[in-house]
Amino acid sequence: MNRDTCKYIAILTMVCNHIARMFLTPGNFLYESLSDIGYFAAMTMCYFLVEGYYYTRSRKNYAGRLLVFAVLSQIPYSMAFRDGQLNMLFTLLLCLAVPELIERPMAEWEHRISLVLIFATSFFCCWKLIAPLGVYLFVRYRGRKKELAKSYVIVIILFMILNFSTYISAHGIFKAACLACGNGLGIALSGIILLCYYNGNQMTKFRKWNRWFFYIFYPVHLLILCLIRYMIK
Repeated sequence: MNRDTCKYIAILTMVCNHIARMFLTPGNFLYESLSDIGYFAAMTMCYFLVEGYYYTRSRKNYAGRLLVFAVLSQIPYSMAFRDGQLNMLFTLLLCLAVPELIERPMAEWEHRISLVLIFATSFFCCWKLIAPLGVYLFVRYRGRKKELAKSYVIVIILFMILNFSTYISAHGIFKAACLACGNGLGIALSGIILLCYYNGNQMTKFRKWNRWFFYIFYPVHLLILCLIRYMIK
């Protein structure tokens, strides 16, 4: 399975998650199923962010594209979810600093303080803590499948713990545990596909189209969903 195919799957699952969040009632089976499937997207994009960092011809241009589309996406994102957070492209832009810091020669205490600042800043973004942790682990263990598999397990456990802590007051221990376990399935699927079936290649055709489509789709699909929600109200 090539890189672009994996990204298209991620886009499809992301749309499932956004449809659930915008149109369905939290707690019912369809909402939980679509939401959990959608968690495939974030870790997949974090994984490919690391690949992009090492493969891109210009890291500055890469960061610039993320910044431009993050800014363009913020109003549609805020209209869609009204949660006051910065959108996922801002999260990816922030996470792009992680491999830069790891590779840059500096004192150990400077590395640690810088990483703490990145993790702290992520609290203003979608996928706080989880995304920068995933990127950090993917950089550290890049090319080592066993360690990457362990990294996915760490991310899944942390994600479930964070979600469990938010569910428990409303649902009780048992239901909160079930919901949190379900939340980890999308991330687990991301790990299975990327570590077992991803071949490391791009599509040979439409490379320029694929590059720009993934950026453009994010704000456009949010605007379309907002329009649909407005029309059916």
